[in-house]
Amino acid sequence: MDILNYLDYSMEYLHIKTRNTRGTRRGSLADPRALCDIRSARDQSSILDPRALRDIQKKIRVRSAFTTIEMLVIIGTLSLLSATLILYSRTAENQIVLFKEQARVISILSRAKSLSIATYGKPNAPCGYGVHFEAPSTLLIFKDLAADCEDSDQKYSGSSEIEESFQLDPRVLFDSLSLSDILFIPPDPKIVITPPQDEATIVIKTIDGSSSVTIKVTSAGQITTSF
Repeated sequence: MDILNYLDYSMEYLHIKTRNTRGTRRGSLADPRALCDIRSARDQSSILDPRALRDIQKKIRVRSAFTTIEMLVIIGTLSLLSATLILYSRTAENQIVLFKEQARVISILSRAKSLSIATYGKPNAPCGYGVHFEAPSTLLIFKDLAADCEDSDQKYSGSSEIEESFQLDPRVLFDSLSLSDILFIPPDPKIVITPPQDEATIVIKTIDGSSSVTIKVTSAGQITTSF
């Protein structure tokens, strides 16, 4: 409607200028052809403008509806992707924690073995070093103390034998332990597993039970892993 007001104003202005002009030829300031063009434009605008407005409004409504559908599709897609990424992230995080703790247990076993060899022959050296396992998440490096190593019980006997203490990450725990102790007796070192067995199994799992890893230790000292 603004264009109609503008055209009315233009016509009125030109008529006034024509009436107020003195000493000049009529129409020199307001050309009749200009007035005709304005009238024609005004008539066309008054006829076409409502239809044009309806067309524009229709396009806006269609576009608005289409945009709403687009937004719903985008929101749904993003929600699905977010849920997938969160689930994948948690699963990946659990796997990383499991691998980390698996490597940590192997490292603790290796440390006990190294300590038994490093202290061999030294004054007041223990009979050996080993690892004691306690469910759900505790493991200890212990030293086998005995006045006579020939008479040693070759297992963890109490807090006086603790060398170092460790806890698994709170997000994981021991799921299955076929052993309570493994002792390394220098100089070889000789491997003693309690209770006696040729191959001990240590299973670590996540708190929710979704993933697990396995460590196997043989009486010959070989360590293997599986997932």
